[in-house]
Amino acid sequence: MRNTLFLLLFISALFLRFYRFSATFVFSGELGDNLLSIRDIILSRHLPLLGPPTSHPWLSFGPLYYWLSTPILKLVDFNPLFFALISLFLLSSTLLVHYSSVSKLTGFRTALISLALLTISPAWIESSRSVRFFDFIPILFYPLWILLSSAHFFYAGLILGLMFNFHFSPLILVPASLHFIYLKYRKSANFFKFIIGLILPILPLFTNLSMLGKLAIWLPYRMAGLAPAGNQPGFSVIQFLLRQFLFTPHLLVSILIFTLTSTGLILVFRHRHQPHLLLLLLFFTWGILGIGLHRLPPSHYYLPLYPIPVVLVAFALTRLPKIVTALLITSLLLINFPHLFSPKLYYYPSEVIYGSGVQYPIQLSLSRAIITDARSRQFSLSRVGPFDVYAKNYAQNFEYLLWYLDNPPVPDSRLHYTIYEAQSAPESSQVIFSHPGLAVVRSF
Repeated sequence: MRNTLFLLLFISALFLRFYRFSATFVFSGELGDNLLSIRDIILSRHLPLLGPPTSHPWLSFGPLYYWLSTPILKLVDFNPLFFALISLFLLSSTLLVHYSSVSKLTGFRTALISLALLTISPAWIESSRSVRFFDFIPILFYPLWILLSSAHFFYAGLILGLMFNFHFSPLILVPASLHFIYLKYRKSANFFKFIIGLILPILPLFTNLSMLGKLAIWLPYRMAGLAPAGNQPGFSVIQFLLRQFLFTPHLLVSILIFTLTSTGLILVFRHRHQPHLLLLLLFFTWGILGIGLHRLPPSHYYLPLYPIPVVLVAFALTRLPKIVTALLITSLLLINFPHLFSPKLYYYPSEVIYGSGVQYPIQLSLSRAIITDARSRQFSLSRVGPFDVYAKNYAQNFEYLLWYLDNPPVPDSRLHYTIYEAQSAPESSQVIFSHPGLAVVRSF
């Protein structure tokens, strides 16, 4: 029965992540920028020591994502959709890691309930289907949790250091890790092992001392809330907790979620003599405090904490009768179900541009329209739309697609195309491609 339930949940989770992915995949400018860099690595045969750039042009993450993605992009012959599908497959393996890890640490019932919550979690579905490089952070949370709670300090530090290759948001886990070592294994050698393990995966960053110097100057200002916030919309702790379970706010269910989360925290606190539960409590407490220093950070800053709310709620639900737990999870599914297939999400039947994203088939049609209109002439490219304050107007996705279709844009060419996303093109402009919420304008 246990294996049947697990298999049913896993298949359901895969369906919600893979169904119509090729039709609704949004090839973002950020992913386009990553693929351009990985393409250059393949063509130049040069292994980089820095990884994807942050929103600050002077700061980059570690290079591991580029190193791992290079053979994948080469394997799929530079096809961005196939690359995204393989990334989605790897991200979906987090479900297996979650079930295995939580079963080992807290028992199969907590693992099964939390897997059911993950299966229909809006935050987890969105994270998987966006296939961004930092979406790999949660899968590394589980070995960190297991290794640190079992006193394998060097390897725990190694895992945490690997996380910094995908984003710097796991910094919020460092105080919790050090606090845990202090409370349970108070020896200087243990701290030393952990720190050495932490440093090793980010050694390539030390080749750029100028970048690290700027980071050392900038970080205190950011922690004090004095540095300017980024351009992405902010996400509160309350939004983070609710998004783990709900697509849209629902008062009664929100109250229930907060009640179950609080109950889970109380239960974990009462059993804090168990190392893995003490560590979970510290991760959550220090993590929320660390997030608070950022005021309202983008949603992906919460990724290091993603596994915790579902485990806390599942831990609370294990104290209820099985029929009550089943009814609560079923009710949650029924509340979320209409939103899963609404025009604002991924599974609707028609091609509609939603939010600030343009689906891959439309992006491909747009790119081919530019190539057809250019008639083998050189052209340059720009974009007006969400996030166009970033490098190259956040148009690296179209730049990559045009290169992939053998017609890359050439800077400063007389013939110029401007892509307008989520807004109308100027009146009297020469529109060569249009779609609701999207247009391409030719100019000379």
